Amino acid sequence: WNFTKFNLTKTGVRSRNLRLRDKIAESIMASITIRDLDDKLEWNLREQAEDHGRTFQEVVKKILRRGIKKREAPQKIGTTIHRQLAATGGVDLELPKREPMPDPPRFV
Repeated sequence: WNFTKFNLTKTGVRSRNLRLRDKIAESIMASITIRDLDDKLEWNLREQAEDHGRTFQEVVKKILRRGIKKREAPQKIGTTIHRQLAATGGVDLELPKREPMPDPPRFV
């Protein structure tokens, strides 16, 4: 699915369309095939499913969900520094006095 056509620049439209994209994505069932799965691993997964009264697919989905973390947008360096210093009450810096700028050099 390509949702770039929904990414309009008007305020608010982008976020509403991202929610729409998420709803559409939730309604689409995906399937994966894992080739050359170790027999022992498969047996352990099936045994775990049986022990917990779940299906093989439910156990695999739970493991995948636990393994995937939502990515957070990277913060800008200034925001990160501000957040860290705000926890300590902030820092007051003395600013040096400004002196007048020297005259620029003259080339003859």
